[in-house]
Amino acid sequence: VEAGKIQLDIPIIRYLPDLQDKWAQEVTLHHLLTHTSGIQSPDAPLTHAVGEKFFYSNHGYDLLGLVLERTYSQSYQKLVNTLFN
Repeated sequence: VEAGKIQLDIPIIRYLPDLQDKWAQEVTLHHLLTHTSGIQSPDAPLTHAVGEKFFYSNHGYDLLGLVLERTYSQSYQKLVNTLFN
């Protein structure tokens, strides 16, 4: 965010255009980071309306990792290693 490569408040479809789920038009990186997206697993219906309440989701973190990989054109593993070295 600080480098201006990603924005927290735009739908993730911008970063992951291959997503077929309807919620990709509404869910933002902010929703994924705060576990308020309602996403429970791939191709499953949302647990609640986007932004309505907290629901922990491992799949949300998987999506965040994909956004980073595509934004930086590097594997998540390489990004993490760079961050912590």
